[in-house]
Amino acid sequence: MRPTLIAITCLALLAGCSSAPEPESEPQSDPQVGELIEFEVFGMDCPGCHGGLENLAMEIPGVSAAKASWQDQKLVLEIEEGAEVSEDQVHDAINRANFTAGDRVK
Repeated sequence: MRPTLIAITCLALLAGCSSAPEPESEPQSDPQVGELIEFEVFGMDCPGCHGGLENLAMEIPGVSAAKASWQDQKLVLEIEEGAEVSEDQVHDAINRANFTAGDRVK
């Protein structure tokens, strides 16, 4: 009975360790895809905050990827090659997500 209990406990511990979240990554810069631009975003307080902002940013014509970080208070956008995205378009998306747009930092 005791070896069975030990085996079950070990399996439970291993299962818990394998479900650790993967670290967040920014869109990778690929010269063939386009450039990355980054903006400060203020008011994101929790992990769930960034999803709506990413969705709104993806609606901007020319944006191929969007990654927001509530921890770093920033939004990183990957712009399609040859596309032009204005700061006003990005600020509008941030404001529509009910956050405060900061400066472009990259």
